[in-house]
Amino acid sequence: MTAKQHKQHANLTKSNQVLDQFAKVVNSDKAIRKVKPTEKLRCGIDLGTSSIVLTVLDEKDNPIYGAFEYDHAVRDGLIVNFVETTQILRRLKQKAEDVLGVELTTACGAIPPGTGEGSAKIVANAIESAEFICRHVVDEPTAAAKFLRMKLGPLLILVVGLPGSASLKMAS
Repeated sequence: MTAKQHKQHANLTKSNQVLDQFAKVVNSDKAIRKVKPTEKLRCGIDLGTSSIVLTVLDEKDNPIYGAFEYDHAVRDGLIVNFVETTQILRRLKQKAEDVLGVELTTACGAIPPGTGEGSAKIVANAIESAEFICRHVVDEPTAAAKFLRMKLGPLLILVVGLPGSASLKMAS
């Protein structure tokens, strides 16, 4: 194994550890760790075709908590039912706030690549309708890479097994 391959393997291992740790707290009644009342947390929101996901990160981009709800409000990354989308986001926000014991005020959104500025504006409006301040909307690969602390570059394959389990592998 070359030094570059070794580094990529180590990065994948770290990313998979983040996914494993995060999977243990998604939709649970506990966070990865206790949150301090003065701690600055950030939220990421993905309005997906099958589910809407809220991820909570600390100041160092470590996942703290996550929640999702299945939906029919989004198709191919585009909101088709704005009211249902914002209702789900409000429920996810409330659930996360109840678990963490703090108010969540800001969020960033993710959109499928190539869906355009109009889609980003609609996602931002949905986030703000759920009583967040929308800080930014980026494409999904950029959001996933940030969450997993990976640089964009090598092709990765997300391997999904049983519900709640996933891992990353380098494509050949």
